Parts: sequence; C-alpha cells; structure tokens
Amino acid sequence: MAKELNVELGYELLDTCQLDDLAKLMLQLAPGDLGTACQNVLEHVFFWEKLERKKFFVYRIPLALQDKDFRTKVEKCKDLCHFPWRGSGDFAGIIQKMDQHRKANNKAPYDKYSNLGFVECTSGLYSHESVLKEKVDDIVQKFHPRLCSKLFSMLPRPTSDKRWL
Repeated sequence: MAKELNVELGYELLDTCQLDDLAKLMLQLAPGDLGTACQNVLEHVFFWEKLERKKFFVYRIPLALQDKDFRTKVEKCKDLCHFPWRGSGDFAGIIQKMDQHRKANNKAPYDKYSNLGFVECTSGLYSHESVLKEKVDDIVQKFHPRLCSKLFSMLPRPTSDKRWL
C-alpha cells in the first residue's frame, strides 16, 4: 500500500528502507539492553521530524564527514544520487542559490559528480536555510526522500552510553 500511495503522490511519503533499518535494529537488541535500546529505537530516523533531520544534517553529518570510513561508505554508495546531481526543477533552483552563497563567500561550488559533494551540499543547504530563504527539508524530502535514512545507516551504531544525535 505504501508503494501505491507513493506512486499516486508522485513522491515517497513513506520510506520502506527506514522501516527495514528500524526492524534490523530491533532484531539486534539483547533483552538486557532494553533500557538504552528503547531510547535508541525512538531516536531512529523513522521517527524524525523536520527539526531532527535538520540537526542531523547541520551537526552530525559534518562530523561524520571527518571520518575516513564514513566518507568511503558515502563515495561507494551506488544509489545515493544520480550524476550529475545538479539537474532541473526546484532542487536545482536551491542548488543555484547555494552556489551563489558559496561564491559570495569565496568558496568553490560543490562537486556535482561526487557523492561527497552531494552530501556536503545537502548539509550546507540545511545549515544555510535562513540565508537561502527556502524550506530545505521539504525540498530534500521531495527529491531525495531516502537520503537521510541511507546516511543514517552508514553511521556507526552508538554504544550504550551515546545517543544518535
């Protein structure tokens, strides 16, 4: 039913990948870990609203991009985005605004043939949402509804004393 609704709407309202990842996480739980496990499950990307996704892209992703293993996973991901990821439509319009912002601040445009460039750009869009005067989360969710869950799945699972965000 979720697939049919997604097709009817023209975009993905429900990301079944998020459900799959959540189910895998729940299957890995040990009975003795239920206290912290419950908190980790509730912090899963499946339950995130706009604010959590924004915090993820503004704070967690820039930190993760400093990690060589995470960067390698991002670069090797075959279905993260299509190249060149700068295309036409609303998403391209916001990318142009981001490029103008970067140029005004003497920074090079993001690499349109790189998964890392795509992730860095998306993180930048969320970080500069007020400057861009766009509803970044709405645009990203419409054009790349699985991006957050894919990146989330590439992060190392938190230990019992750490949280997702």
